[in-house]
Parts: sequence; C-alpha cells; structure tokens
Amino acid sequence: MARQLLIGKAGVAVAYTAGKLANGAIDVQKESANGAHTSVAASGETSKTVPKLRIVQGTSLGNVYSPWIDARNVINWSGAAGAAQAAHQLVYTISTSSAVSFNLELKLINMTNGAEPFEMKNYEFAVVGIKSPTQQIVGLYNAIVADPPHWIKTVSKSAGALTLVGYKKGEAKVDGSVQGDLVQFKFADNSGDWSASTVAGVFSGGTRGVGDPFYVEAFEKSLQGMNFGYYNRIDRPNAPVTYADVDGSPADYDMYSVVATKDGSTTSGINGVDNLIEINIAFPQDGTETDLLEAQLNQVLDAFAAVAVA
Repeated sequence: MARQLLIGKAGVAVAYTAGKLANGAIDVQKESANGAHTSVAASGETSKTVPKLRIVQGTSLGNVYSPWIDARNVINWSGAAGAAQAAHQLVYTISTSSAVSFNLELKLINMTNGAEPFEMKNYEFAVVGIKSPTQQIVGLYNAIVADPPHWIKTVSKSAGALTLVGYKKGEAKVDGSVQGDLVQFKFADNSGDWSASTVAGVFSGGTRGVGDPFYVEAFEKSLQGMNFGYYNRIDRPNAPVTYADVDGSPADYDMYSVVATKDGSTTSGINGVDNLIEINIAFPQDGTETDLLEAQLNQVLDAFAAVAVA
C-alpha cells in the first residue's frame, strides 16, 4: 500500500509563487490535456473534466505531492470532523453502609498496552463496624492519593463516590514523562465480604477522538519510513520535518481520506499483493480553506456522496 498523510494549516489560502504552493496550503491539481498541472476549480468540474488528480501540500521546503490517481479508480472518499480525546473515567460508588467489619479492597488495572501482563495496583481500607458510604469512600480515597497509580491523572471524592480519571495521550505526568497513549483501565472489587456494602463502577470516555494533534503526529511519524526512507538511521540520520502542530493550535484536525486502486480493480489486492493508494489529509477546520478542499474533491469524486465536515 502507498500511504500518505498531508497536513494543512488554518487560514492559508491556495496560492502559488513560481510553482511553489503557500506554506500550509492544501490544493487539488488536475492534469490537463496539454500536460499542464492546474488547480481544480471550486465549481464547474466533474470526474470527466478531471480524469486524473493529485493533492499538494505546501511547505517551507517545497511542495509535497501525492501520487497521481485516476478518479475512476477511487474506491473511497470520506471525511470526519475533528473531535478531541476524552479521558477514560471511572466513578466508583458505595450505596449502603457497612453491615459488619471488613476489608474494602479495590484493584486498579492498567489496560493501556492491550496485552497481558497488565500493570495493577491494589488498595485496601479496613472498615470497622458500621460506616456510611461516604466514610468508606474517604478511607479508600486516602489510600489511593497516598500512592496513586502513575496512569491516573486525578482522584476526587464526593458523597459515596470516588472518581478516577486517566491521562490522555500527550499529557505531562507527575513524574515528568509524557503519556504515550490514551489510558484505558479497569477495576476489580476484591473485598472479603461482598455483602458488607453495595458497590458499583461506571466507566465513561476513553476515546481517541478524531484528528487529535498527538495522534496525527504519531501517524505522521509512522509514515516516515514509507515516505522518506527513514528506516535506516545510519544512511538517513536526520529525521524528516514533521508538520502536525501539538501546541494546542489547532485543538484537533478534520480528517479526510481518498483511497484508490492503482489499476482500477474493484478489490484491494492482485494475487495477494496490496495495490492501494491511500491519501490522508489532516486540515484544521477554518471554514474557507476546508470548504474549498471539500468542493474540489466532491466535484471530481462525484461517484461518492458529498463530504461536508463543518
């Protein structure tokens, strides 16, 4: 598969100077009958007037081009509006007072890496006699904040409830490191007497969102070998320039995808060989320039439903 990610900047209009596209602009070009390469117009174009197209990203170092693709060979044209990451959150509740003395035990399990053995931390609070839900939560809360798991960002308590929130990708942690992926975690109630109190846990969030800058940057870096030959650090010791902004502007990117076969076949492989061209575009939602990009591609890829990710 030929896979590529092009990244635009908000508010940068399509403009060429001596053939060089403005830094941060994204344009769609067509191949004319005389061999000239011109921009696809905002209106009046169809798949018949633009049989071949390519997508261009302007950078300070020069233009970055996608491969030429035949509009008739495109098998997917889609887009999704940017959406921020949502942290994984657990609300652990105790709804009844303790009936007898027992040990309240809560095990937190870090599921982020997706493979066993999972990292775990166990917390215990000795409940003596009859204790209200709030008293039990306070005891458990104190045990956790005294030695919190490194993957939990915040721990808070309220009447009968304990709330734990995991880190999102890219967030700075207490130990000075940066969280490498969105935290996912579970819990287990290991209390010795399950009838002593009624407990429950409700999870929410835990989504990577769409076009989060840290994930766009990770995607961009994952393609450096394919696009720039950045496999061998001896022959190519200098990492390619990256264009994803992770400084908070933009908050997230709108994401677009154009997938085509190289030979016009209706399947993605020939004799077991992958023959797809996949072009991904990350573009901050700015209204004017994203609308132009959508207009250009919606006209040319008229076999598909129009994409509008405002």
